[in-house]
Amino acid sequence: MGNLKLCLSLVADISENESVLEQNYHKVYKRFASFLYAHPKLPFSVSFSGAQLLFYKKNHLEYIDLISQLTNRKQLEVLGGGYYNPIFPLLFPQDRSGQIELLTSELRQTIGKRPRGMQLFGSVWESSLIPCLQTCGMEYVFLDSSLLVRSKKQYLPIITAYQGKSVAVLPLFRDVPISENMSAEQFVSLILKKIAEDCPAEADFDRVMCVSVSIEQMQAMLDSNFLEDFSKIAEAENATSIEIANPLTVVKSCTHFERLYIPASMDSKIAQWAVPENPVSSATIYELLQNYPQSDRLYRRMMYVSLLANQSHGDKMRKKEAREHLWEGQNGKAYICAPDGSFASTAVRQAAFRSLNSAEKLVRDAGDFTESITAFDYNADGIPEYVCQMQSFSACIERLGGCISELELFRSGNVADSLVDKKHGLFVDYLLEVPDFADYVSGALPGNGVFAKTLFSEARFDQQRREVRLLGTGEFSEMHQPVSLWKKFTTTSSGISVQYVLRNDSPIVVRAKLVAELNFADTHFMDECCYAAEIISAGTRKNPENNTFTGEVSYVQLTDTLSNVAFVLVPNENAGVVVSRTENAAGRTVSVSLCWDVYLSGATADTRSEIEKNVTLSIMASRNRHS
Repeated sequence: MGNLKLCLSLVADISENESVLEQNYHKVYKRFASFLYAHPKLPFSVSFSGAQLLFYKKNHLEYIDLISQLTNRKQLEVLGGGYYNPIFPLLFPQDRSGQIELLTSELRQTIGKRPRGMQLFGSVWESSLIPCLQTCGMEYVFLDSSLLVRSKKQYLPIITAYQGKSVAVLPLFRDVPISENMSAEQFVSLILKKIAEDCPAEADFDRVMCVSVSIEQMQAMLDSNFLEDFSKIAEAENATSIEIANPLTVVKSCTHFERLYIPASMDSKIAQWAVPENPVSSATIYELLQNYPQSDRLYRRMMYVSLLANQSHGDKMRKKEAREHLWEGQNGKAYICAPDGSFASTAVRQAAFRSLNSAEKLVRDAGDFTESITAFDYNADGIPEYVCQMQSFSACIERLGGCISELELFRSGNVADSLVDKKHGLFVDYLLEVPDFADYVSGALPGNGVFAKTLFSEARFDQQRREVRLLGTGEFSEMHQPVSLWKKFTTTSSGISVQYVLRNDSPIVVRAKLVAELNFADTHFMDECCYAAEIISAGTRKNPENNTFTGEVSYVQLTDTLSNVAFVLVPNENAGVVVSRTENAAGRTVSVSLCWDVYLSGATADTRSEIEKNVTLSIMASRNRHS
């Protein structure tokens, strides 16, 4: 075997929390740059996120100056990428290039050099990225070694092509352990052993190995003598078969490349969560989204706003600002789980929703906005949804469950994005037997509640009146009594009204409770829940107790005390109300359930017994009663 060219690369700090960025700066990044400055013959590469660069510009200009000096003497290579760490295959081409160029411009302005290579968040890859990478001036890209077929790990730079465009790929190895107790000699021995096991012995050309160094590993290397010993290897010119080099130098000087098609895939430690029952390294980002509906909802919202932003022909400055908010909402941490299995936090996901909402509002302000409701396959499930664009909110009505699956407020996030106890959406309906209703009030999830999981059909859709009428059918009780529910959604500038018509299609009397459940997600993640609830019952205003049924309620108000937004529910007839507050690691939810007694006589050959209920949900500015 020929010589070994070894590249070490320090990962970016992808935190947006300034206290975490400050802590990691002092523990790792400052010490790392100072060490390189004192050892000029040790090459390294490093990645920075957009938020990380912005933090250093704001608080540590001396560090920016040090990094600039290291790059000028060609010791440190700074990698590019997406400014907000996006998942590139999920983006439209103009957003892909926009994210790359935004970070590239920032690096060029702050450090003085344009990056020629980049890393992908989570190594989420597909070949259609190649033309974009080439257009943005990227000569190579790092990908996790788990994306390569085992038999193809020849420790050579890879050339992969798509539609006549090509890019070099450097496999990035993480499975080479670096610990505080390991010496540089042991580390090199492990690498040589690994290459000897995987490569044919008769090949005499140089091999290349790129190793990813995490923040924790770099701290261990700095706390021990590892880097000190490693620098001696770099300084021993021609005395060893190992050459430590920067990745761009390796790509430009390499004489042997491996041609390889790399199918759509991602880092195996993330891919294992895409299909938990059958974890495989070849799983794609789309399989992961299918398995995690909360991420898929955010993805669909991002796609919709991206279409609006990129097709806008209004004010150019507003469009530019809208695209920046859109890119911020494409933060990869909001869509996929980390390699350690911890999923994207609800707080990060709601922050992405807020950025997307800001982008949509700017697009509206950039042109002539008209309130509308349109029908199309919004979430790519083969069934049309109804997207409502009102002056102060956006909403999505789904036929599955006949509910509002998204309610976007421009000063909040997606208030329908609840993950607590599988409660999701507004106007989720249950037809419960009377004994089961007591369990529902106490907090139990309905087992066989009719309509909550029903696929409704479209009975009528009127764009001019902004009305959608849906029909759902099901079987009630153990006697399998056929029942039907018509729901008519009417959207206005101030809210949404829902008309219920419940009909008994069986010859047997139906005695039940009809429940309309609205699940409001807390989008702020403060120490206490942001929602304050009030009801008017028997002419008296009161604060309802948790998981307690209150009868004869004429008015319900749920106030977001941080955004100063009030959700007001007014039934046309007094209803019973259950307010429940639930919380777990996924977040907090306040559920408001309107309940009515149902007595429907049996159907005859000529008549059907039915009842009608109406509920108006108004969204308005709060009067700060709870501030």
